[in-house]
Amino acid sequence: DHHHTSHHTSNMFSSLQHTNTKKLFSFTFNRQICRNYATQSPLYTSVHNGTRHNFYPHLELKDKVPKLPVPTLEHTFSQYQQILKPILNTNQFQRANQQIDVFLNEQGPVLQQELLELDNEVDTSYIEGLWDTMYLELRCPNPINVNPVFQINFQKEQSQELTAAKLIAASTQFAQTIHDASIPVDTVGKDKTPLCMTQYRNFFGTARVPHPQRDELHKYIGSRHVLIIANGQFFQLNVLDEDSKPIKPEVLHQNLLRIQQESRVLGQTECVGVLTADDRTVWAGIRKHFTQLDRKNVQFLDAVDSSLFVTVLDNTEVNSKKELQELLIAGHDRWFDKLQVIVTKNSLVGVNMEHAPYDGATLLTYAQYITAHQFNAEKYSGAQSTTHKVLEYKTDSSLDKSVDNAKKALDAFATITDHEVLEFDRYGKKGIVANKVSPDSFIQMAFQLAFYDVEGKSGSTYESAMTKRFYHGRTETLRTVSEESVRFTRLMRDASASVTEKQSALRDAAAAHGARMMLAQQGLGVDRHLYALHSLAKLRQQRFSGYDVPQIFTDEAYGIMKTDMLSTSNCSSPSVGLFGFGATSANGFGLGYIINNDNMIVGITNYNGRSKEYKEALEKSFDDLHELMSTKSE
Repeated sequence: DHHHTSHHTSNMFSSLQHTNTKKLFSFTFNRQICRNYATQSPLYTSVHNGTRHNFYPHLELKDKVPKLPVPTLEHTFSQYQQILKPILNTNQFQRANQQIDVFLNEQGPVLQQELLELDNEVDTSYIEGLWDTMYLELRCPNPINVNPVFQINFQKEQSQELTAAKLIAASTQFAQTIHDASIPVDTVGKDKTPLCMTQYRNFFGTARVPHPQRDELHKYIGSRHVLIIANGQFFQLNVLDEDSKPIKPEVLHQNLLRIQQESRVLGQTECVGVLTADDRTVWAGIRKHFTQLDRKNVQFLDAVDSSLFVTVLDNTEVNSKKELQELLIAGHDRWFDKLQVIVTKNSLVGVNMEHAPYDGATLLTYAQYITAHQFNAEKYSGAQSTTHKVLEYKTDSSLDKSVDNAKKALDAFATITDHEVLEFDRYGKKGIVANKVSPDSFIQMAFQLAFYDVEGKSGSTYESAMTKRFYHGRTETLRTVSEESVRFTRLMRDASASVTEKQSALRDAAAAHGARMMLAQQGLGVDRHLYALHSLAKLRQQRFSGYDVPQIFTDEAYGIMKTDMLSTSNCSSPSVGLFGFGATSANGFGLGYIINNDNMIVGITNYNGRSKEYKEALEKSFDDLHELMSTKSE
């Protein structure tokens, strides 16, 4: 959820035809039909003439998870002022305060009332439809900008094909737990607070389909196959038997060996999947042309979109986490509009995650399940064989040129994306907790100190906070920079400051961060509420002649806050060995991090060749903070 910029393109194409029709197989569902809310996004346009079905009623925990609250204007704007103060100069802050006063006295209450009416009308949350709109109307390419990547700590088997077979089998088992209601309810905290489970319904069998102005998410029920990409060729591999039981890994292994062989015979080809890496409006036009070329192409897209997920047998050997991050984020032979599991030549496993339907926390549950079930022989089908087939499609010179253009654009973007991975093993969660500091607050202060060291000042920082405690909850933003964090970074580099002063500054900054995290997790952050009010103001402008969007949304203060100099996200899990995503601003850094008991891993990106500089500053911050915490107060 690190991407909050809207990129608009003026190209207009006529709307794509729906080519997706998947039959229900032998899953049994309570076929409860959801009301077709005008205000709700088409997240579950699961074919069937556009009627929305809820095939997973068991994932509904409405009675156990509350609705996301709509914060009051007073709460949000007092928080907003606290966020703005340390990132603006005096004049900017003064002007922002004047505009806030005008807003609270004029347009604010009108927009807040509209938001409360929207909240009353929707079943899910006030932000969900607007948030889907944010993702689906983004026009920038999916790779680097939108899709995060993960390394999964899946044990290497003797070969790439066997690793992939075990991976697909465990993944299919996880899909079955979603279908048959055996997936345990996620909980958080000592009191085991239940979390919303509805994101899992879109985990498998979901495709993002490009359209000229707003993409759609298509959800397929009853899919029994995965898509395999090998040497640029596409294959459909059936992974469930007639009774919808997962095919066992030994059988899948034989098919994958044959797929590799067949793909080599066919020969490495320029992968048509690179088209999914293009600007969304451009790709919408190309996809339309592709479907009109030949009936085969319609069938090809249907098989791709309706697959449970994509598995890539990549030809690259990877020797470091940095190389792996580069390969996962913008490799070739991909389909960036779906969940992709990528197996390198030397059997490392990673994921490239299409972000519109769900967030990183949901992916972590998957990672934990498949690593725990890699050697689980239960629950498999007795079938001794399964089928696969190559997926054929037809191209023409125009399409070949589009593939070439998309590849060049992706490679150019990948070239300016500078990667580093800091693998810090001198201490981790245990060492931080021993000093009675929250590990997340601690690492966020290390990020602040490193940024201060490379820039000489603080910069607006985005941290993702999970809001799955609420029905259909996704994320809220924690804005890390506070007056306390700024004071801490300055004192840390002030030669005249004592150890005691520095220690108490770190504790104050960590406490301020912890308080903001608590508010964000309670749905009482600032960004989502402001985003909703801004969205409603833009809708008013479309409806009312002469209406101006309130100045608080066009003022530079709002822009400065939303330009993330550090875009950060914590995906800590023993099942994940790397987490990374593209920086969200031209001069900023992307920081995906994992805090383990005895080590920390930070995936770093930047577009100005400065990732190494930041990595070195961060390593120094970790060492300096550890030394500070270990020193007896003076």
